[in-house]
Amino acid sequence: QQESLLPSIVEQDKGIECTDSTDERFCFQYKTVVNDKILSDVAVNTVKSTTYPELSVNRLYRKTFSALRKDGIVYLIDEKSDTYLLVSRQRVLEPYLRKLLDKNTTELERNMLRSNPPGFLKNVPSSRLRAVMKLSIEKERGK
Repeated sequence: QQESLLPSIVEQDKGIECTDSTDERFCFQYKTVVNDKILSDVAVNTVKSTTYPELSVNRLYRKTFSALRKDGIVYLIDEKSDTYLLVSRQRVLEPYLRKLLDKNTTELERNMLRSNPPGFLKNVPSSRLRAVMKLSIEKERGK
């Protein structure tokens, strides 16, 4: 189901504001995904042969979201409203890493960023961060 879920999340044209109107990060609510007709059809077809398909659909969504959170692909940004942040390379990881690499960032700011990283980084594999950093550096050099 992850294969169906990610494109659907990315293609939604309306995200929920994460913090303020200038924030370009993409946020969405769990209910938006659950209420998506295409994803619902995929989920129903995936579990239709189980004893309790309706319960299995709910469990499939929960397990999929749990796996996406565990893999650092989405981050639960607001538990009360069930709002998630898509931890994308361009809108989330690159801006954070750019701030770390920016020549105008003071050593104190850099140390603060390293010692108190944002929550969305908690489950992002270090190999993914290194790959994004490498891409960012190559992109800067290519300018």
